[in-house]
Amino acid sequence: MYTLLITGVCGGAGVTSVTANLAAAMQLQGMRCLVLDLNPANVLRYSFAIRHDEKAGWARASVDGKPWQEAAYAAHHGVTVLPFGELSAAEVREYHLDASAIVERLEVMLAALRDMAYDCVLIDGPAAFQFAEVAQVSNRLWVTTPSAGAYAMLKRCGESWLGDSLDSKSHLLINRLSPHIPLEQDIAGLLKQDFATALTPNGIHEDLAVAEAQALFATALETAVDSQATKDFQALARFYLTVARGRPA
Repeated sequence: MYTLLITGVCGGAGVTSVTANLAAAMQLQGMRCLVLDLNPANVLRYSFAIRHDEKAGWARASVDGKPWQEAAYAAHHGVTVLPFGELSAAEVREYHLDASAIVERLEVMLAALRDMAYDCVLIDGPAAFQFAEVAQVSNRLWVTTPSAGAYAMLKRCGESWLGDSLDSKSHLLINRLSPHIPLEQDIAGLLKQDFATALTPNGIHEDLAVAEAQALFATALETAVDSQATKDFQALARFYLTVARGRPA
């Protein structure tokens, strides 16, 4: 089972939309995918038509003393979704659901998922996961926007986050790139210059289709099949299909 942990370089990078759309793209290319939301904000579910008043999720089940597996949803295009679930702030504090505790729970969940019929698990990691190490993760995808703040963060932490090359466990994705904005093009150029060996072969362009799909509680691959974003996610899925099939057993 291939596992990909997706984390933002800084807030607002679009980790949740990347996780949802990449999972949909990989599912369409024949991979049996499960997406797992580790963020207490519990918003990944919205891309898979799970009702806003639905409280179920793996953390909600754990707090209620129920098996977390029962919180899984089967989306209509085949992706299985494990939402975080709705918890109050008091419950988050009471059950110590900080980054280290969630890492421990994640390791247990991934071990159990290996016995199930999934080819890949894509994990929506919260910002608190920036410095978390997860032993059972096959690869880690860092999502960045072409912004000055994100570039500065990468210059400070890039070596420890990304390793030396694309052959390491960590990759870098440029998300929400607007070709008509010169500053973003300049920053994208710097990212390609400084982190060339860690960059995925393609980035994701800024595309209104992604936001429109989220408003419809879906992915761009369902609502805008001919959009630039859909083509970008399909290309990214092909890259990770190659990575997953080429990794050691």
